[in-house]
Amino acid sequence: MNSNKQRVQEILKQLHKAYPDAPETYLDHGNAFEMLIATILSANTADACVNTITPELFHRFPDAEHLMRAS
Repeated sequence: MNSNKQRVQEILKQLHKAYPDAPETYLDHGNAFEMLIATILSANTADACVNTITPELFHRFPDAEHLMRAS
């Protein structure tokens, strides 16, 4: 059986084939966790504003574990 990473890559490949003209996101992100958080934040503010604050946010909370422990 394929690993989850391989499965995700195959799904993304199929999506790119099905939607070749789909726009790329304007949100800066380095991984799925960062994309999720940036997307949640962008629902309430402009993408440019999100891109301004996320570098510091992801420096302080680089993953879900760190964010979960934040008080």
